[in-house]
Amino acid sequence: MNNWGYIIAVVFWIGLISGIIFAIIMNRSVKNKRKNNKSKKKKVYLTIGFILFLLLIIEIIFFNQNTMLMSINIACMLFDFELYFIEKEV
Repeated sequence: MNNWGYIIAVVFWIGLISGIIFAIIMNRSVKNKRKNNKSKKKKVYLTIGFILFLLLIIEIIFFNQNTMLMSINIACMLFDFELYFIEKEV
């Protein structure tokens, strides 16, 4: 595995662990404040995630040799969907 592989692996695990910790903190902080709100942020996060997903499909079709570009896109897409589901729970 070359250096880029190690960098991508470290970024992935740091993002995953920090996302889980962030979700636990958010869940505890808003546990008693849950209500049915209609936030525009959810629609924005979902739209951005859908656009990133379409870009990922385009990257797979045309740029399948560029793993760094696909890795960045997947990381952004997962972060966006994580924000969407956190906002959905609030």
